[in-house]
Amino acid sequence: MKINKFMFIILCILFSLLILPVTACQTINTFLKTRIEKSQEVTSGEENEDLEEPAEENVEIEKNTGEYQIAYFEVGIDENSNHFEHRVANIYAMSIDGTAKRLIYSDINDKYALASVYGISPDGTKILCGISDDARGVYSALCFIDIVTCELSKLIEFDFSEGEEILEAIYKEPIWSNGSDKVAYETITNPFTDNFKDGGIYIIDINIKTIEKLNLDIDGQSLESNIFFYPVLFSPDDTKIIAAFHPYFPKIEEGKILDYYTKNESLYMVEIASGKFEEILNISKFEGVEAEIISSFDKFNVFKDPGLIVFQVLGDFEEDGDIWASDLNGEKIKKLTNDNSLREQQPSILDVSGLDKKVTFVGVGRYGTISEHTKSGNIYIIDISDIENIKNINCGVEGLKPLFSTDGKYLAFMYLDYNENFDYVENYQIKTYEIESGESKAALSTNNIIDLIGWISVN
Repeated sequence: MKINKFMFIILCILFSLLILPVTACQTINTFLKTRIEKSQEVTSGEENEDLEEPAEENVEIEKNTGEYQIAYFEVGIDENSNHFEHRVANIYAMSIDGTAKRLIYSDINDKYALASVYGISPDGTKILCGISDDARGVYSALCFIDIVTCELSKLIEFDFSEGEEILEAIYKEPIWSNGSDKVAYETITNPFTDNFKDGGIYIIDINIKTIEKLNLDIDGQSLESNIFFYPVLFSPDDTKIIAAFHPYFPKIEEGKILDYYTKNESLYMVEIASGKFEEILNISKFEGVEAEIISSFDKFNVFKDPGLIVFQVLGDFEEDGDIWASDLNGEKIKKLTNDNSLREQQPSILDVSGLDKKVTFVGVGRYGTISEHTKSGNIYIIDISDIENIKNINCGVEGLKPLFSTDGKYLAFMYLDYNENFDYVENYQIKTYEIESGESKAALSTNNIIDLIGWISVN
């Protein structure tokens, strides 16, 4: 099998930019042209009656924004951009009510496009991201943006502009260490071909720019093979990495390989210094408990104290999905959600010393709902010590990607304003929810593509 390189690269760029759903059959050209037309017609989506109108997007208001702001990623079109289809990507920050908006970074004048935003460092001062050369795909780099200086620093480059083949690239999502001084990532070799292989796991010290490769051997088989491991978490003390084992399987029809699919089958705990590792969780533990056939488990978080891993488990399409937890040894497995009408997913946690440990997640309706088109739904909050007490924030089927503020007072989340038939998203919003009062407000509304990055420090 030989994948059409040009189309594959375009799709990779689009999906790396978005966690948000768009109509699957749209091409990039059609998608961008539609956005131009809609920008002339649509000013904002309809708000729920209990939500306040967001502040005007381009208004700059000086005010006390507290210790944090909300950062988000926006993709639009600007005739001054030299990127693919005049695409421009910007990272903005704003206060919880949408005021005091400021530009952190823009790629409009850059040679390379801001292609991926992976996440904010635990100390709230840096944003991990990736840049690329748009549709050609022969250059990419892993970088971070300093939120205070607004400067982009490259950590590692993959430059194959002088060769005929793309030999290596970042695979999956790199992760921050808890100390915000290291980044771990997996690479893939020979991407866009039928000879793709795992290139190994690496750790970069962002202060001294050293790169260390984890030297592992799995039953005599090197990581540089079709056995894929990617890092999902650092252990609480940053001495180990929790990595997901996700082998690839061919989709075969009439004796021909049409495509490949992968799923996370197990988790391993890896000592960084020695390379020693052990399996701590296997998907087989959930068979017969969660669904007849378990597809995968994903979206891992860790409570540093008392050392709990929180993750989602999903079955085949339209099978039940729930949020689970285990200790760092993969024992004491506990099911945190149990609503058979929902596919609970996208967990994120509140892990702040002195505050109750909380998990927020999205509950997507099953059977005959829009769940086949999107991962949005209602948003819920549970306390680890009292999982029967579930807080429902009542955002219908439009909520996505909830994230706690660093002091636990607020949630920020995406809100998708669909058309009448739920075929596509007409308007994107970022909303906040005050946990104590239960009050929701719209901080941002736009018909540009946006993605919520998270909470950043302003000190």
